[in-house]
Amino acid sequence: WECDVMSESRTDLGGIKETVLSISGRSGGGIMHYGSNDEDEEDLLSNIGPYGFFKYESGVHRVQRVPINDTRIHTSACSVAVLPLQQDDNNAGDLLPMSELKIETMRSSGAGGQ
Repeated sequence: WECDVMSESRTDLGGIKETVLSISGRSGGGIMHYGSNDEDEEDLLSNIGPYGFFKYESGVHRVQRVPINDTRIHTSACSVAVLPLQQDDNNAGDLLPMSELKIETMRSSGAGGQ
């Protein structure tokens, strides 16, 4: 598989705040083929492809670390979104035409509140 960094934003301290990756490789469309008991790990990964391997990792993950200068565990969260790559078949007809969209912009007025 090939992993390409599409975009990355860093924090003021030099850490990574957000990263968008593109993982590509030969894929069987996320379909697992059962039937042989002696299938090794590389054959399994080439059958399911990157999306089939990572699709259940979408969601919020808890991240724990112990800093060098502290003894307490610091807990934070990260959000993971795994999306399949849409094949570009030059099908502009798949997109919604602007005539079917209704775009409204509104502003609140009056006293505040939720």
